[in-house]
Amino acid sequence: MYFTQTNPEQHQAMYEKLMAHYDEQDSMYAAACYIVAYPEIIGNIPDADPGSNPFTWYWGKYDTVIERRLESELLLSLQEPIQHLARAGAELYAGRPLFFNMPEALQSWNEDMYNVFKQALELRRG
Repeated sequence: MYFTQTNPEQHQAMYEKLMAHYDEQDSMYAAACYIVAYPEIIGNIPDADPGSNPFTWYWGKYDTVIERRLESELLLSLQEPIQHLARAGAELYAGRPLFFNMPEALQSWNEDMYNVFKQALELRRG
């Protein structure tokens, strides 16, 4: 299994911790926990606790005009390539389109982030 080159031990340890925390064995949780465990994501979540599901932290307030929840201030505070990675993970978890923009993501990711994305896709496929 691929873990980020920048800190593979932390990425793997947090992935395993999140998987144990949620006690879920399906591919949806595997991909979500893998993305959230990415050091630049989990390191910005207060107390490294994503919430009741791996992407609780991702959501902001509900916009009554567009009748949709917005992304959180926490997500928007991350660097752009990390935002794209989180958005990809949120869509893999939700199983539906949200805010992920593939062309923008591919342009912003380095090789390591691209490999993390590919691994998340493999996990989601089961």
